[in-house]
Amino acid sequence: MSEQSSSDKQAIIDSDKAAIDYLEEHPDLLQRYPDLLSRLQVPHFSGRGAVSLIERQVKVLREQNARLESQVGDLVDTARNNEQLAEKMHRYSIGLIQARDVDDLLSISVQTLKNLFDVDMVAVRFKPSIESEIGLAEDERLSDKAYAALLDTLGIGRGNCHNDLDDALLQALFGSGAEGIRSCGMAALDTPNRVGILALGSTSKDRFAPGMGTLFLERLGELMSAALISRGIT
Repeated sequence: MSEQSSSDKQAIIDSDKAAIDYLEEHPDLLQRYPDLLSRLQVPHFSGRGAVSLIERQVKVLREQNARLESQVGDLVDTARNNEQLAEKMHRYSIGLIQARDVDDLLSISVQTLKNLFDVDMVAVRFKPSIESEIGLAEDERLSDKAYAALLDTLGIGRGNCHNDLDDALLQALFGSGAEGIRSCGMAALDTPNRVGILALGSTSKDRFAPGMGTLFLERLGELMSAALISRGIT
């Protein structure tokens, strides 16, 4: 044990000597690497064990600098995420504009959202009269009761998130694709009357958790609503 301790001490001495020798050979090191100075611990003795005011100020400044660096990093990450989101919204908008008719609009919307936003399921559900109007098979249409339940779940707002919907609501939203969906985001389709719901589903319970911001979902709903209006769905 003592041999190991002696070996460790000798290794530290050798390392210190190597560092000293390097600094002596390169006295301009701190000029070439000024950031290194902010990370060095250089005690400033003021007598009788008192903490030097200068040393304390340097410590405070280092802590402030570390916090600022962290905040800048967070801002950069946020800006990068916002840029990526803006690009996805742009591509989604182009897809909606290029749709030839309502069927094409729905197909493009579902596929584009799944691909761009990496969700497991996307569904567009309309009130029963519109689902009949656009030619949806009778066994695939929502009942008045099911549609009313979905509207109650969405509420009066334009978007919300859920990870505790019962099987009946998930079935009403995603049909045969409801199995395994553990959370979903819902956006209102207003033209300006509320004619339906855009839903994004995920197998992750945390993907669309209650209390999450819904601005992104609301914007998706607004884009889809505008495309529906232009094709006479009101």
